[in-house]
Amino acid sequence: MNDIIDVHHHWVPLHQAKDLHRVALPGQNVREMRPGTMGIFHGDSMLFWCSEQISSIERLEANLDRCRVQTAVVSVSNWIEWLDIAMCRDLNDSMLDLKQRLPGRILTLAHVPIGEEGALDELERCVSLGVGGVFSIVHLTRLGWSLDHPGLDSFYERVHALGLPIILHPACEPLEYVPGTPPERLPLSDHDLLTCYGRPYNTTVSLLRLILSDVLDRFPRLRFIYPHFGGSFGLMKQRILSRYFDLGMRDKLERRLRQIHFDTAPPRWSRPECRCAVETLGAERIMFGSDHPVSEHYLDQAVEMVDSDWFSAEEREQILRANAKKFFGLSAP
Repeated sequence: MNDIIDVHHHWVPLHQAKDLHRVALPGQNVREMRPGTMGIFHGDSMLFWCSEQISSIERLEANLDRCRVQTAVVSVSNWIEWLDIAMCRDLNDSMLDLKQRLPGRILTLAHVPIGEEGALDELERCVSLGVGGVFSIVHLTRLGWSLDHPGLDSFYERVHALGLPIILHPACEPLEYVPGTPPERLPLSDHDLLTCYGRPYNTTVSLLRLILSDVLDRFPRLRFIYPHFGGSFGLMKQRILSRYFDLGMRDKLERRLRQIHFDTAPPRWSRPECRCAVETLGAERIMFGSDHPVSEHYLDQAVEMVDSDWFSAEEREQILRANAKKFFGLSAP
């Protein structure tokens, strides 16, 4: 079947991706990673990279066709961490142009600097452009806020009223890594651990703070997609939550978790890890995500991983298409 839905697919307009130097923050540096690919670094840890690979519309369409993906839910990955309100407006216009160039293939998201001046106005404008949800990282780096921060109430009130889902992406660095923190307090600063473990870590912490707060009780129509099986949550739910279950919070937490969904990105999981995530989170709460084009063959590998005997036929149908169609209210192509 050619109606796979990829809820974790990236694209950055070329005109924004050409000059990373203009957005690099104090303590960050920009350097060439390989011919044609530039990256923003914090020390030796790569935070974000960009090349023609992530900006080519022709390549995006060819990849979707080759891998039998009907619809891609498109975001800019961690690029959102550097975007002010003006760049977000420009980006949202570019996303609309992308959707119009590939009719029926792209579901766009509102990219706004959540919690900052102008964000709600830009959210309203994005709704008029026909977005299918809101994009954010798992915490707001510039503000130093986690997603349970009371300063986000006005944002959640509007998103709740609009009935839009919030699609999340790991942040580049845990919130603990703020300017002025002594180097000896940064255990993830070596061996590129910020990338390979920092992101699962900050994703898991974000999810835990959200479900342990009352945000989801106060806004019962809020829905989130947490990336990467929820960080380590998909493998450690019982281990992490058991102490709260012992305090009589099981029913409350399980109720809140019904507002949380997950994706399968990236295609670097083993069969035991995938089976653990399905049995822990439930196949009905998991959607297909590729993280393409972070790696040239991620989309192919992601489809191959899910469309395999690692999953039952019913699970494959749910993950590859049925769950996302229901979540986003998509009709058959």
